[in-house]
Amino acid sequence: MVTGIDARTLGFAQPFYLWLLVVPGILTVLWAWRVFRRRGDVRRYRQEQVLPAREHYSLFGELAFWLAPMAAASLCIAALARPQALVTALVRTGADIVILQDGSASMYVKDVNPDRWRRSVRFLRTFAEALSWKGDRAALALLSRAVDLLRPLRFDLALELEAAWHMVDVDGRTAAEAAEAIAERAEATSDRSGAMLARATGRFARVYGGDGSASIAEPEELCRAALPLEEERGDPRRARLLWRVLAFCANFRMQNDEHAEAAEQELHYARLAGDSPSDTAGLDWALILGPRPAGEALHAFEEISEGGPPGASDFGRATLLAILGRIDEAWPLAEARSEHLREVSGDASPGAEYLGLIAMMEGDRERACRHTAELIDEAPPGSDVVMASWKSMLARDLYYLGRIDEVEPLLDAARMAGWHPVERTLVSAVEALLLSRAGAHDQAEERARAAVATAETETDNVWLQGWSNEDLALVLERGGRVDEAQEALKRALTIWEHKRCLPYVKRVRERVESLGQAQV
Repeated sequence: MVTGIDARTLGFAQPFYLWLLVVPGILTVLWAWRVFRRRGDVRRYRQEQVLPAREHYSLFGELAFWLAPMAAASLCIAALARPQALVTALVRTGADIVILQDGSASMYVKDVNPDRWRRSVRFLRTFAEALSWKGDRAALALLSRAVDLLRPLRFDLALELEAAWHMVDVDGRTAAEAAEAIAERAEATSDRSGAMLARATGRFARVYGGDGSASIAEPEELCRAALPLEEERGDPRRARLLWRVLAFCANFRMQNDEHAEAAEQELHYARLAGDSPSDTAGLDWALILGPRPAGEALHAFEEISEGGPPGASDFGRATLLAILGRIDEAWPLAEARSEHLREVSGDASPGAEYLGLIAMMEGDRERACRHTAELIDEAPPGSDVVMASWKSMLARDLYYLGRIDEVEPLLDAARMAGWHPVERTLVSAVEALLLSRAGAHDQAEERARAAVATAETETDNVWLQGWSNEDLALVLERGGRVDEAQEALKRALTIWEHKRCLPYVKRVRERVESLGQAQV
């Protein structure tokens, strides 16, 4: 980022081009002379005017146009001369951090709680979580170092699993292998619930990494079985990790009320453990996507986020404000947070998923597509399953923009990477729209109704439910069944009204009225 230019060092690499400035200079003098004559003519006309009505004359008249070509020519000549100067630029780079860890017997003195050694390991873990560099590689290295330091002395399952969790975004399969090794160590120490928690983490990492043979039900069952044992153990760090797995599993199943409950528990246990989470544990998305009315969701989110790191809840809060129709408040909050994270982390498009949804609330589908595409392009390796949801959503938006050629490749990618409730809803809905566009109305209706059924029976995601009903309405309208199309729109309207998603309420209500008028 350029912060200053030293005018004293200004020069030109090819100064001979500057002689060409004589031409626009002469033309500028002629132009000024013509302007002077024009002003004289205007004064004379006003003095000789007979009519009582006063006429108005522009300052430059038709001569104003010629000022722009002369200025453009002068700037082009200056550019050909290649101006040069010393500039001051601020470049943000990664920091080299050296941490010296004392491993002597004095570290087991209990003058601090619980002892010096575990206090220092806790600091390493907290410091690692606070780092926000792209890919979390620095955080992963630091957590791994904390694990290596502690491993010869004792087995800390929570710390080992936190290191495995940080591997998930980098390589889901490696994270799964690490979690399985932790489970074996837990079994060797007769830690039954710890082994179940580690295996649950590994099974989830396999699902996240795109392993088609892994089921999201497995890690959830393991966590439910381990939950009473972990509650009896009373270690908040382990309880936090258990609820994290449950939160992610609920998110994959698109059960957002369950996801919100699990995320709240994760944040609760994180605070009991003395940690200050650097994110919202997915709670914001659970409240955004779930059926809880937006006003109530915003109030609950603000209460739970109190005491968190500054700015950690800005994206979620901005999106909920946009859902309530407060777009003017949402954009400044979200864009300021995005710019801050861009400067700190170096990410090209932080918060793109939130910005895209805010753009949808505003009705700017083009901008929403740009942000969703940025999110997909910047996704880390091994996140194809997660990105399949966003690709199917992008395909739907591109269809409504008329960019049909870009839709099918995204649908193919979404089908190959994952077939969870989001893809089963949106891919089927977009296929229905394409079929109806081609005139295959019966097939289109079958696909559209399948999408609605998936959204309404397998998820509590109001966006999937509302969008699929809107898509069904369009398919029915194209097939000439206006009454049924109007009913589908009314179902969508009921969903948006319950969510208190005011921008969509307004748009869908207008469509319902428009269909009613067309029917009359």
